[in-house]
Formats: sequence, C-alpha cells, structure tokens
Amino acid sequence: MGNKFSDRNMGENSLRKKAQSLQEKVDNLEQLFGQLMLGIQEQSQRSAQNLGNLAEVTQALVELTGKKQVDELIESNRIIKAQADADRNQEELLNGVKDGYVTITDIIAPDSFLVGKEILSNGKVLGVGRQFVDFESLDSKYKEELLGKSVGAIIRTPVGGSFEVLEIYKLDRQKAREVFAERSKNSVEAAGEEAEADEGMDQ
Repeated sequence: MGNKFSDRNMGENSLRKKAQSLQEKVDNLEQLFGQLMLGIQEQSQRSAQNLGNLAEVTQALVELTGKKQVDELIESNRIIKAQADADRNQEELLNGVKDGYVTITDIIAPDSFLVGKEILSNGKVLGVGRQFVDFESLDSKYKEELLGKSVGAIIRTPVGGSFEVLEIYKLDRQKAREVFAERSKNSVEAAGEEAEADEGMDQ
C-alpha cells in the first residue's frame, strides 16, 4: 500500500507544476498581447504621421501653385476618369447588343438599363453627361416616377438637381449570365491550351 501522505504530496506537486505552467502561458499571452497592442499603436501613429505629412505636402502644393489651379487640375482628372468610365460602359452596352442580351427600347420597364444626364443644383452637368443606371437599383420612389416613361423623361434628384433619360435599353439578365458563363469557359479553355503549348515547347 502506498503512503497516503506521500501520494498527496506528489499530487500537490503535480498540481503546483500544472498551475505554474498555466501561469507561464498566461504570462506569455499577456506579453504577446502587450506587444500586439504596442505594434497597433505604433502603426496608428505612423499612419497618422503619414496623413499629416500628406496634408502638409498638399497644403504646400496649394500654396505653391494656387488653390484655383489645384481645383482645376482635380476637376480635370475627375472628368478624364469619368470619360474613361463612360467609354468603358458604352463599349459594354454595345457588346451586350451584339451578344443579344441588351436591346434598345423606347419605354422604361423593370428590366431596363438607362443612360442619362444628371444636372446638379448649381446647373453644372455631372461628369461627362452620361450616367449609366440599372433601373432595378433605383429607389422605389424613382421607379414609380420613371416606369412607363420614354426618352426625354426628367426627374428631380435628392440633392436638388435633375436626371434626364437619354437612352433606354432592355437588359436580359438570364441571357447575360449565359453569355458571361460561356466567355469564362472559353477563357479557361484558352488558358489551358496555352499552358499545354508552353509545356510542349519546354520539353
């Protein structure tokens, strides 16, 4: 028979070792957490410093070239980007017509895609005067106003401007999904064939 007191002491030692090991793990976790928080704090300080530096550079450029010139450059860049976006969207529409999932129509319906011109409250035309709007994405209020209308319809915007419908297209979503699925399939097959050709050349 074992010594009960000795057994108990061994059990206590084992528990003490486990508690010590657990405490060490907790201490390590606390240390890691402290390091992590310090790292986050340092990163935040660096980000704030970078933002501060950027603001200083921007302010220096404004003072050097003049606010008017800076504003004109920003506006010019916005127009260039808006024109590029409009050209890309127009190309996609024309591709849609060619592929059969977009058709030109006269009356606005739930499956319509609109091209319009938005005029701001100050009288300026937004962007390059060609905004692309999926009818399905509109607020119900504007859907009610536009449904059944034709080219030339004008509605008021929430910011006090207006939106004029210039073109109306019918979008067949199911056909579009089929076309894009086919394109994706062809792209994968073409990539596979190209990879096989490259492998053949390496051998």
